[in-house]
Amino acid sequence: MRVAIFGATGGLGRLLTAGALAGGHAVTVLARTPATLGDLAPRLAVVRGAVGDLAAVEAVVGGQDAVIVALGVKPTEHAGTFYSDSTVTIVRAMRERGARRLICVSSWVVRDSLRHADPLSRVIGPLLLRGLYVDRERQEAAVRASGLEWVLVRPARLTDGARTGVARGAPDLAIGLTARVTRADAADFVLSHLTDDTYLRQAVGIRG
Repeated sequence: MRVAIFGATGGLGRLLTAGALAGGHAVTVLARTPATLGDLAPRLAVVRGAVGDLAAVEAVVGGQDAVIVALGVKPTEHAGTFYSDSTVTIVRAMRERGARRLICVSSWVVRDSLRHADPLSRVIGPLLLRGLYVDRERQEAAVRASGLEWVLVRPARLTDGARTGVARGAPDLAIGLTARVTRADAADFVLSHLTDDTYLRQAVGIRG
C-alpha cells in the first residue's frame, strides 16, 4: 500500500520508514533536509519541506492509502504547540486530498491514559512533562475531530533497546513512569495496524 510518514528522520520514524519499506509498501516522507534520511532516501519518495507548510504536506498525503504521524522534538527543545499545530495541518491536508487512514503516535501522559496508571504516575507524570502533556491533549483532540479513520497510539517511554517481538496494547492498558517499550517494537505495532481495524477510532496504549 501507499504510506506517508511524518517524522521519518526521528528515532521512531526511521524504524517506521525502514519497516514499511521492508513490508513492501511505497513510502513517501516529508523532510527539511533529505540527506538526513541516509541510505533510506533512494528507496523513498521524498518531499522537501516542513510540516507547517500546507502545500508540502498536501504533496505528501495526496494519493496515500495511510498516513503515519510520528513527530518528535529533541529532548532539549520545548515542544510548544508543535504537535497540535502540525497535526492540524496534516488533518487538513488529508481531508483536502482525500486520504482517509491516520495513525498518530501520541504519548502515555495524556489524561485519558493516566486514568489507568498507578497513583504516583498520575501525579508525577504531568508535572514532569507539563508542556508535552498539554500539547499532546490538543493533538489528540485534532485527530478525534478529524472525521478520518484514525488510530491513536500511546507508547510508554520509548527506548533504543533491541526488538523483542512483544508489545502489549490495549485501550485501558496501565502505563506509568517505569513502563518502557523499544522503538523497534513500537514501530512494529504501528505498522501492523495499517490495515487492522481492531482499534479503529480508539486510543491504544502500548508497553513492552
